[in-house]
Amino acid sequence: MDEKASTTIGFFCRARAFLAAHGITELVRVVTDSGTNYRAQPFTATITSLASHN
Repeated sequence: MDEKASTTIGFFCRARAFLAAHGITELVRVVTDSGTNYRAQPFTATITSLASHN
């Protein structure tokens, strides 16, 4: 299984688009395990840049 940060980012973006297409436009929290792909700087930067700041 490919568990690279780039693959994880792609999955997250596709999942976000899928949810948005079904009317879920606000994600409050992203919960992951502590795998290296989730701790990688590119993944955390992507999540941070897509975060809704209230």
